Order: sequence, then C-alpha cells, then structure tokens
Amino acid sequence: AQQRAFEANAQVAESQAEQLEVNAAQADKDAVARLVVGREQESQFRSSVRQMIGTQRSGFAGQNVRLAGEGSAADVVRDTNVLGELDALTIRRNADREAEGLRFEADDLRRSAGIARKGAAANRVGGNYAVAAGRQQASGAKWNAAKNIVGAGSSLLLQRYGWTPRAEKAA
Repeated sequence: AQQRAFEANAQVAESQAEQLEVNAAQADKDAVARLVVGREQESQFRSSVRQMIGTQRSGFAGQNVRLAGEGSAADVVRDTNVLGELDALTIRRNADREAEGLRFEADDLRRSAGIARKGAAANRVGGNYAVAAGRQQASGAKWNAAKNIVGAGSSLLLQRYGWTPRAEKAA
C-alpha cells in the first residue's frame, strides 16, 4: 500500500511535469507571436507616420509654403519624422521585452518540469526503500518470533529436565 502511494505521487508529479512542458512550449509560441505582432504594429505605425508627413506636406503646399531648406514647415516635417521613428522603435522594444518575458517564463516552466520529474523519481526511489525497509522489518520480526519460540521451547525443556547453564550453577 505504501509503495502504491509513492507511485501515485510519482505519477502526479510526472503529469505536472508534462503540463509544465506544454505550458513552456505555449510560452515559446506566444513569444514568437508577440515578436511578429510587434513588427506588424511597428510597420503599421511607420506607414501612418509617412501618411501624416504626406498630409502635412500637401497642407503646406496648398498654402504655398516652401518645404525645401529651413523654416518652421520643414521643421514640423522633420520633427514628425524623428518622433515617429522614436515611437516606432519604442513599439519594437516593447514587443522585444514582452517576448523576452515569455521566453523567460518558458525557461522557468521547463525548470519546474525538471524539478517535478526529479520529485517523481524521488518518490519512486522512496517507495522502493520503504518497501525494502518494510520487508526487512517483517523479516526481522519473523526471525525474532522464531528465536523466541525456539528459545522459549528450549528454556521449557531445560526447566523440565532441571538443567541450568553453568553460570547460574556457580551463583
């Protein structure tokens, strides 16, 4: 019964390890997906910045404002381009960080799965030791019982025929 309990615990630990591995694989997939989505968002944002710059240019052109060289109109277009690029890079960096967090989670889940597997192995070994100790204890109890029976029987025989060990005669 004790070994079955240890084996049941080992099977639970193995099952947990398998689930942790599945979760780790999903976290890896989520990390890749987050990178893909982040790159798509970055690309879409850059496209919207280009559209905004185009709208600015056409608005300035409609007002007969020159964009060549320097001046407030050219500065507005340059600022839009620079700030748009910084925002696009922020989108990329955030996606990279989220993906890295998911990869870290996947690694942590794999480590937990390894620990669960070691726990399962320890349960199996512990169950084997418990069974062996139980057998040794049962064997020892049987041996002691046999010694007591034989010892008691010989003592009875000795008592019946009046024989006593030499040490007791000397006393």
